[in-house]
Amino acid sequence: MLGWLKRKAIEKQEANIRDTLGKLVAVSNEAHATIDRLGDSFPQQKEAVRKLQNQLAFDFIGPLPLDEVKHRILEPALRRPGVTEGARMAVDHIYDSALRAQQGKS
Repeated sequence: MLGWLKRKAIEKQEANIRDTLGKLVAVSNEAHATIDRLGDSFPQQKEAVRKLQNQLAFDFIGPLPLDEVKHRILEPALRRPGVTEGARMAVDHIYDSALRAQQGKS
């Protein structure tokens, strides 16, 4: 009976993660380019990355298990051409933190 509701919740969670992930990768790529040019990123870039990381961590909360989030959404997105190491690090940090938090609750 409630299977449709769970499917809708998963679809919404996936959409939220994909949206935030796309924004985080774009902002992180820009910050990475700034670091390459100037040796550091701008404070507003750092803040934008932090805000999007916080949003991504919030988006991880839902019916979709973290391992599925990683395999279905994160890994394919981070393998795309043009994703910098800085963007991968920004995403991996949040995923690893969420995984540690989840394991701490067990």
